[in-house]
Amino acid sequence: MRLLRVIGRGVAVCSVLLLGAPASAEPRSGHTERRVERLQERLGLSAEQTEEVRRIFQQARHDRTRRGAVREELATVLTEQQLEDFDALRAERQARRGGRSGGRGRH
Repeated sequence: MRLLRVIGRGVAVCSVLLLGAPASAEPRSGHTERRVERLQERLGLSAEQTEEVRRIFQQARHDRTRRGAVREELATVLTEQQLEDFDALRAERQARRGGRSGGRGRH
């Protein structure tokens, strides 16, 4: 039961990760912090991992061309189990959305 609750919360985190930042000129640093805190809690990140994940998200927020590389960069920071959990959360979210990966271009 607890695992389902953790996965459910992680799905919310993944939705934030997959949707990325809005097209506003000013980054929402509080938004990035909430994303990092949620991953820290759900994946059990160490202090060092938390800082690296924060850096990855901040860089992706400022450079939209790097968004696709976020998962690859996370793979260099997370343990194999954490990465498996992250991927499972992302896959569950996509399944709930009918296979769509997210984004802002819905019509």
